[in-house]
Amino acid sequence: RDFEAGVLGLEAIVNSIKRSRKIIFVITQHLLKDPLCKRFKVHHAVQQAIEQNLDSIILIFLEEIPDYKLNHALCLR
Repeated sequence: RDFEAGVLGLEAIVNSIKRSRKIIFVITQHLLKDPLCKRFKVHHAVQQAIEQNLDSIILIFLEEIPDYKLNHALCLR
């Protein structure tokens, strides 16, 4: 949310992740199938958390998702 006007979509996502203190992912079956989310957004969020040495990623589950699906789709546990 809060993307800068005039900035390309992917660049705006990266900038927003860098400025965020917490990154929230609402986990649904649809999210697990979204290639942009699982290959780009989650990767950048995890990298940002590692760089800042913070526990900054929050997962909110709207559906029951088995651990193996979460790990396979997003490389998260």
